[in-house]
Amino acid sequence: MSAAAKFLEQYPLYRKFKDDTPNVMTDYATAKLSLFCKKDSCNNTRTFSFTSTVHGNIDLSNSYRAIDYRCTHCQNTTYRFYIYTSPKSEFVMKVGQHPPWRMSSDANIENMLGEHRDYLSKGLLCESQGYGIAAFSYYRRIVEELIDQLIDDIHDLIEPDHLKKFDEALIEVKKTQQTSEKIELVMDLLPPVLKTEGINPLGILHSIFSEGLHAQTDEECLEDAASLRSVLTFLASQIQSSKGSQRIFSESMKSILDKKNARKQAKLAADLASKKESN
Repeated sequence: MSAAAKFLEQYPLYRKFKDDTPNVMTDYATAKLSLFCKKDSCNNTRTFSFTSTVHGNIDLSNSYRAIDYRCTHCQNTTYRFYIYTSPKSEFVMKVGQHPPWRMSSDANIENMLGEHRDYLSKGLLCESQGYGIAAFSYYRRIVEELIDQLIDDIHDLIEPDHLKKFDEALIEVKKTQQTSEKIELVMDLLPPVLKTEGINPLGILHSIFSEGLHAQTDEECLEDAASLRSVLTFLASQIQSSKGSQRIFSESMKSILDKKNARKQAKLAADLASKKESN
């Protein structure tokens, strides 16, 4: 994925994009976007191509530009992005978009949140509009209310050798009201299945909370809100997937054992019947 495509597809309004900043029109003209097309003939994610009339290596530094992309499938739906490029191209930022930027929530985390999923919807809405502090607050609220449930779910995945230590930490978790303290108490006990490349997701949450809402700008919170949402999604999906795998394993083993016992009982019954006939 090109830098221009990543920026246009994944970044909400007013979030600064600083990774290999697109700073000439060719960067946008060569980008292929994967966006949702709402036309009845599509109603799906489609490829969108650049259709603006301005091409070439035009320097976009210190400028506002409107850039258009059209669905290559139906040729009817057009996205328009209003782009601001800083004076020295240190960053680019979307200051407008039509149709609005879409954020879809993850089904796994929605199922885990239950009655609290409304916080996720509100956080997504704030994030899509560039309100970083508000989005961060909603995502933090999710963790504050559900960390006990999350830890209870993790309990089923803890290795037997660490279970006693985890249970002792869990008792302390129930006593404290500070989310950061709860995370700190159990973050070193996470099973390997809930880590990726040695990164501890609860440790990341702890680090984000340690920064605090009051010490961050709206832009910084917007960056952290996206990270926090990703960590929550990863944890929820991994826990659900792992518990699902355990359930399938248990059900499969039970089925095998039941069949084995049934065959054994059938053989015993047949042997008994054969002895009766011989007598």
